[in-house]
Amino acid sequence: MSRLIENVLEILLSLLIVGGLLYVAFYVKPTVTVPEYTPTMFGHRDHYYGVISPDPEHRTYWAVGNSGRVIRSDGAGRGWVIQETGTEANLQAIAAWDPQRAVIVGDLATVLVTDDGGRSWTRVPVEVREFGNQLLRVRIDRERGTAWLTGTMATVMKSQDQGRHWSMTHPEEDLAWNDVGIAPDGTLWLVGEFGRMERSVDQGASWEEVEAPASGSSLMAIAFSDPLHGLAVGLSGTVVSTVDGGKSWRAVEGVGNAHFFDVSWDGERFLAVGNNGVLARFSADGEPAQVGRIHPDNSGWYTQITPLAPGGYLIAGNNLGLLRQGRWKAYEEADRYSGGQPGTGEHR
Repeated sequence: MSRLIENVLEILLSLLIVGGLLYVAFYVKPTVTVPEYTPTMFGHRDHYYGVISPDPEHRTYWAVGNSGRVIRSDGAGRGWVIQETGTEANLQAIAAWDPQRAVIVGDLATVLVTDDGGRSWTRVPVEVREFGNQLLRVRIDRERGTAWLTGTMATVMKSQDQGRHWSMTHPEEDLAWNDVGIAPDGTLWLVGEFGRMERSVDQGASWEEVEAPASGSSLMAIAFSDPLHGLAVGLSGTVVSTVDGGKSWRAVEGVGNAHFFDVSWDGERFLAVGNNGVLARFSADGEPAQVGRIHPDNSGWYTQITPLAPGGYLIAGNNLGLLRQGRWKAYEEADRYSGGQPGTGEHR
């Protein structure tokens, strides 16, 4: 009798367990709480390739970088915000007519424009060549109302409507034009792989090759201080200068073997940045006044230097920072937006 009772109890217990499992399966809906993800802005994987300050007061900073990243500060480096772009392509460069209107270029034939300060970005379709979908630089000529971009497969394109439409102006070749410089007299200068340099005096209708003593090293950037004085920099310590409007170029010695990726004119001198934290200063005649580092402990790579005011520079690359009066500040997560209204400069 006791054995029968035990069997009955075991059956009832089994039925209760199975019934409970069926109830859970059909009627209990699990809830999963996923913590909100806030992407980093200045983490070790966040790299910025281009940075500008489009307003005369230098309150607005804009930077672009890897994985479609665009960030902006309207508080002179305080209160950075991430702007949505709708792309994961690496963004190589940005240029702006003013704090509202800007154009970005990058990998995968990416061209983005905004006319509302980056609250929205619109992708512009451009027709590129086979293997020519990496767009490397964009420059604006405010005086003539044009924008220029360069890239692989000898891509040089021109826009006359603030980046909405682009037309190819250079024959196809198997080389990259790394930069286009615009001299004050409107002459266009291309620098690129293998030490190549070309110029156009007719707004890209024709291009003329120019001999530059670059020893075959790629030239990465070019800048002019006036119609006569210019400086181009490149890999393996390559620096060339002109004092006669580009009729002749000479090699600048005594700068070491660093790879230079960008050069700018700040109103008094040329400044160049590159790998291993290098920062070089040159006179208007191209003479090296000082070759050192952004900071003694800085060994990062940097792809753009943008003058702000006497003694102040935004520098983008391995990280993003401000060099002012010889002091280097790399931006951190604490510098991102934390209150007020984005775009108004009101931050706490």
